[in-house]
Amino acid sequence: MGSRTSRRRFHHLRAGRGGGRARRDAGTVRLAAKADYARILHYLQPATEEWRTMAYTCSSITGEGIAGIWSAIEEFRNKTTESGVFSARRRSQILDWVYSMVQEHLLISFFNHPAVVCLKPRIEQAIVDGKLSATLAVKELLKAFEERQV
Repeated sequence: MGSRTSRRRFHHLRAGRGGGRARRDAGTVRLAAKADYARILHYLQPATEEWRTMAYTCSSITGEGIAGIWSAIEEFRNKTTESGVFSARRRSQILDWVYSMVQEHLLISFFNHPAVVCLKPRIEQAIVDGKLSATLAVKELLKAFEERQV
């Protein structure tokens, strides 16, 4: 398994001893990352007026920092609820969701339409062969889709 020193180090780590430097290094890296994010956030325009986004750290292993993040989440929700921003964003998200579902339905309808299914391989080959432009391909596919809709 390697040198005598590395075997000793391995046994110390397995026994829960040692590894302090690794923990310190991880803490240093964590704090440096937090500082980097804080600097970046300083230059970004806030998405929500009267709210300053902060950088946080937490650990899912130790639980350290999670309570602070949850507290910030609750504070954000309270402020945005009081100002009406929360409900306005929720309404906007619902509208986005509606139109996203419409787009998805139209795409499925379009690509499963019998005329499009039949025409699509020929159109694709014509494009690959350089005999048909993308714009004309779109026009032909949409024409096939729309003519059979009535």
